[in-house]
Amino acid sequence: MWRAPIRGLASAAAARAGAGAPLSGLTDALLAARLANHLLTTPHIPPELLPAAPLPLPVRLHVLRHPALPPTSKLSFFLAATPPSCPLLAATFPVLVRALATHSPPLLDALLPFALSSSCPSELLPALLSALLSASRVDAALALLDAAPPDLLPRLAAAAIPSLIASPDPISAVPAIRRLLPIASHPPPVRATNRLLLALSKENLYDDFRHVFGEMSRRGLPSNIRFYNICIHAFGKWRRLDMSLKLFAAMKTASPPLVPDICTHNSLIRALVVGARVADALVVYDEMKSFGIEPDVFTYRAIVDGCCKSFRMDDALRLFQEMRGSYGVKGDAVVYNSLLDGLFKAKKLDEACAKGKLSVACKLFEIFTTLGRKGTSYTYNSLMTSFVKKGYLKQLCLVNQVTFIITSIKLQVRRVKKSRS
Repeated sequence: MWRAPIRGLASAAAARAGAGAPLSGLTDALLAARLANHLLTTPHIPPELLPAAPLPLPVRLHVLRHPALPPTSKLSFFLAATPPSCPLLAATFPVLVRALATHSPPLLDALLPFALSSSCPSELLPALLSALLSASRVDAALALLDAAPPDLLPRLAAAAIPSLIASPDPISAVPAIRRLLPIASHPPPVRATNRLLLALSKENLYDDFRHVFGEMSRRGLPSNIRFYNICIHAFGKWRRLDMSLKLFAAMKTASPPLVPDICTHNSLIRALVVGARVADALVVYDEMKSFGIEPDVFTYRAIVDGCCKSFRMDDALRLFQEMRGSYGVKGDAVVYNSLLDGLFKAKKLDEACAKGKLSVACKLFEIFTTLGRKGTSYTYNSLMTSFVKKGYLKQLCLVNQVTFIITSIKLQVRRVKKSRS
C-alpha cells in the first residue's frame, strides 16, 4: 500500500531537484519516513518501488542512520537505491559501512562486489578494508586485497598491515603480513613494527622475524631506539651475535644518531654472554658505566651468569660486591642462583672447608635471605645436593649457618602447606 505514495513523493522530490528548485524539507522528511516504515515491515525493498531519478541525499542519510532499521534493511535499501555510478557514494557509503560494522559485520562482505564495480573504487575500497579489519574479518579483507585493482594494491596493503599487527592475535596474521610487506607502498609505522617484532621474538619465530627485519632493512631502518633494542636482544637470543653487533654499531650512524640506553647495553651483554664472549661483555659493562649509565638487576643477571658459567668466579664475586655496594642493586633469585651454582662448580666450597672457614656459598645464601629474597627450589636443591655430593653435610650441619638453611627450608615447606590448605 506504500508503493504509490513512495513513488509520488520520490518523483516530486526528483522533479524539484531536476528543475533547480530547492528541495522541500517536508517532502524529504515524508519520503524518508515512508521508506523507513516500509523497511520496518519488509526487510527488502523492490527496485521498482523507487523512481528512476536518484533519491536526495538527506533521504538516503535518514534511512541509513535510522536507529530502528535492521542492518539487512539498510543494505537492501542501499543496493536498490544506489547505482555503482551514483555521485553520492562518497557521502553514503561510509555511513552504511559504519552501520554494518557496528551491528552486523558479516554483511560487510556483500559490499565488496559493489565497491569493485563502482566508479570510485579508490574511495570505497579503503573504507571497506578498514571496516573489515576493525571487525576482525581478516579472510574477507584478504579477499578484498586479492580482488583489488593492481594500481590500488600498494596503498591498500600499506593500510592493512598496521591493522593486522594491532589485532588481538598478530601471530595468526603473520602469513598475510609477510605477503603484504613487499608490495606495500610504505613500511608500517615504527610502533606497529616494534609490536610485531616483539611478538615474533617472544614466540621464538626466527624465520618470520628475519623476514620482517629484512623488509625493514631494505626500506631503511627506522631511527628508533626501541626497534634496535628489540632486534639486538632477539638476534642475541638466537646466537646471531654478528647481527647484534652490527645493529649496535649502526645506531651510531643512524640519522639522527641514537644513544644506547640501559636496555641496549643489557641486550648486547646478554648476546655476548650467549655467544661465549664474556670478556667482551665485561668490556661493554665497563663502557656502559663510563657513559654514566648505572647497571640494573638485568645487567647483573646477564654478566654474573656469564662469569659463573665461564668459571670467572673472581669477576663474578667482584661484580656481586659492586652490585650490593656501589650501586645498591638488590639482586634477585637468578643472580644468587648463578653465583651459588658457580661457586660449587668452581670448587670454592672445597677451599672454604679446607681452610676451616664458613663456606662462601653459605654466606651468600645468608645474605640472600636476609635481604628478604625468597629462594627457589633450584636454590635449595643446589645447596643441599652439593653438600651431600662433597661429603660435607655432617660437618656443615654443626655450623649455625647450615641450621639457618634447614630452618629456612622448613619455613618454606610450612608456607606451601598453608597455601594449599
